[in-house]
Amino acid sequence: MPFRRGPIATRVQPGDTLLLEGPLGAGKTAFARALIQSIAVDAQDVPSPTFTLVQTYQTPDFELWHCDLYRLSSPDEGIELGLDTAFETAGCLVEWPDRLGD
Repeated sequence: MPFRRGPIATRVQPGDTLLLEGPLGAGKTAFARALIQSIAVDAQDVPSPTFTLVQTYQTPDFELWHCDLYRLSSPDEGIELGLDTAFETAGCLVEWPDRLGD
């Protein structure tokens, strides 16, 4: 059964970035999964991007990136992933945003 589109999901647009902070087990991935399932096309299975670092999904209007940056060893790796472009053109959900540095 698809999730109902909640108030946050109705407002996510290209260029929006949601920074998800908190300790391990705080619910960052659970929140991201519910949001993705409520707005992405055919996103019933939403794996954690812990090992892939980035999972992308298509919404009816834009691409949605789910990023887990826990394993980044330097902020430059975020640029290598294409996050600088994604922040401008896609909707982004970023777990462990402190790994991007300043």
